[in-house]
Amino acid sequence: MLAELAAANAAFSVVKKFVQNGKSLADCASQIGIISNNKDKLNHKLTAKKNGFFGLKPKTATDLEEFLALEKIRENEAELKQLMIYTGRAGLYDSWLMFQKEARVKQREAEREAQRVKDDLMFKASVGIAVVIFLGGLVGFFYFVIFLKGHL
Repeated sequence: MLAELAAANAAFSVVKKFVQNGKSLADCASQIGIISNNKDKLNHKLTAKKNGFFGLKPKTATDLEEFLALEKIRENEAELKQLMIYTGRAGLYDSWLMFQKEARVKQREAEREAQRVKDDLMFKASVGIAVVIFLGGLVGFFYFVIFLKGHL
């Protein structure tokens, strides 16, 4: 949690310096991406805690810390919005919001695909293990029959 906040704050300070030095926001696109990615990570952590095992996870001080970290990032994003509006091209902030939306959709699709591949691999491994157990049992049965036949 603190790592994400530190990375987002560092990226924001770089963006702010770029703009103060008269450079374009396009020059620091990777830093803006870092801010967005770390915000998403913190949101995901908070959501995972809220939706924990039957929702029975106890609230702790880290919840407050994570909430405050998100608030700090939101403040930085509000300042970034102002920078985009006043120093960027017309409609830059709207384009930024659309870019974030598209990036989140792509990320969710990638996560779903990774989960599908993982589930498919687990299914194939389970079937393979079941086949090996069945064949081992069949071989063991035939050896047992041969063993009994030799003693009768």
